[in-house]
Amino acid sequence: MCVGILVINLYIWATYLRLEHYLLVPWLLLVLGAAVALESAARALDDLVPSGPEAIGIGALVGVATVVMAAGLAASNWGAADRSADRSADTYVDTLLTALPPEAAILSEWDASTPLWHARYVLDRRPDVLVVDDTNIIYDGWGTRENRIASLICERPVFILRLADADLAPTAASYRLEPFITVMVAQGGPSAAVSRQVFRLEPLDDAGCT
Repeated sequence: MCVGILVINLYIWATYLRLEHYLLVPWLLLVLGAAVALESAARALDDLVPSGPEAIGIGALVGVATVVMAAGLAASNWGAADRSADRSADTYVDTLLTALPPEAAILSEWDASTPLWHARYVLDRRPDVLVVDDTNIIYDGWGTRENRIASLICERPVFILRLADADLAPTAASYRLEPFITVMVAQGGPSAAVSRQVFRLEPLDDAGCT
């Protein structure tokens, strides 16, 4: 069962964007497997070596090997894993939520949406702001981003943030994009390291919402 779970998760990781968090379960399984292997080795050596100083020495050797392996993994990964000083997501959220007008709606994608969701639903900041992710558009049955914009454009100030400029082309064909604010946002990683423009959307026809 463990081998099956390991293979399936590795397959998902290898065939879908190779996102690191999909390796959490495989790493857990590998760590458990390594622990079982060390225990099995210790039991095997215990059976081979008579009781006495030799057995104590071998047991200590296995214990030291376990500690060294754990310490080595911690030391080699600590720098990349330690995000205690990374406040870039806070800066991104503070900048954007401070700039957005009351009752605003912002259409974004996963990397940009998740910090906003955390601020909105966990920290209860700016409950008037509607965060519309690509997943919301799919799961709520809107079909396209432009359909969702059409449902909001006359009711709220609408803004859009995309990580790829090409994604703006369909929206630019239906709405006027006015530069609003530039933010640093995450793209494929945990830190906000990419500068992107947030646009305010307006109807091409100024009389469209009258």
